[in-house]
Amino acid sequence: MSEVFPAAEVAASSRPDVETETRRSPRTIATRHGEQTAALAAVLHDLSAKLEELTATRNALAALKMRLDNELCDAHDVQVGLLPKILPCCPEHDELEVFGMVAPARGVGGDLYDFFWIDDHRFFFMIGDVSEKGVPAALLMAVIKTLMSSHVPSSAGLCEALAFVNDKLAESNDALMFVTAFCGILDVRARELEYCDGGHNVPWLLPREAPAALVVKRTGIALGIERGFRFQSSKITLRPGDGIFLYTDGITEAMNAERDLYTEERLRGTLDRTSGSPLRDLVQEVLDDVQRFAGSAPQSDDIAMLAVRLRSEAPGEGETR
Repeated sequence: MSEVFPAAEVAASSRPDVETETRRSPRTIATRHGEQTAALAAVLHDLSAKLEELTATRNALAALKMRLDNELCDAHDVQVGLLPKILPCCPEHDELEVFGMVAPARGVGGDLYDFFWIDDHRFFFMIGDVSEKGVPAALLMAVIKTLMSSHVPSSAGLCEALAFVNDKLAESNDALMFVTAFCGILDVRARELEYCDGGHNVPWLLPREAPAALVVKRTGIALGIERGFRFQSSKITLRPGDGIFLYTDGITEAMNAERDLYTEERLRGTLDRTSGSPLRDLVQEVLDDVQRFAGSAPQSDDIAMLAVRLRSEAPGEGETR
């Protein structure tokens, strides 16, 4: 006859883990739980230390960003301070209206303009576009402005001045940066404009009673690429009320969200619509139209504009921003 076992015994004998657990002493169980608690505490301690480290790093990065932003803002102010703010007074000649504007894509940039009187009747002006952006471009911009302003008055001619700056940049150009430039000297006595190109966008003539037209120029190379290049100038005669509009490719190559370009044709239309306006209004309308065209698309390149006009009426004071 088979032997009958109680159900509880059968269940216990078929579960060794239960039997083992029941045989453990309270001290063994407490030790095991203590070890688990200690391990968990160690993990939490490590996580807390890592969190404190990440928080400290985040705060340090935030402080660094704030410092860099402040320094970039200071650099922007310095760069803007290098640009001429107002048409220099020339006692015997007040025939000119001038307005310029720079809008960097970042805090600072490499687009520039400059102008000054060489003597009592010759007025120099220029616009330039450094190949890079940001701080390196801004530094090169300052160098170019210094070289031009120091050498143009003593140079034998406009082309010689441009060649001098080109050679200086090319002889120590380890960063392989270059600058496109367009320069002009306007003789207000003879109403003659001599101009020279350094691989820059073609400026627009703004005749008093005619549509805007591209300047016919002899194309030169960008500054800093090749030493010894011989630049050639051209000359035109302006009438009272005629002007010239210089710009960088941040205007015509501005893109909208669909990546369409602003183009020279659209610029021509804006210039024609505003040709009779004060130059301050004309330049501002070009910038406004570019921004309307771009819409929500971020500005991808620096922008600079400079407009010069022979007055046809009693003058006010030309300004730049």
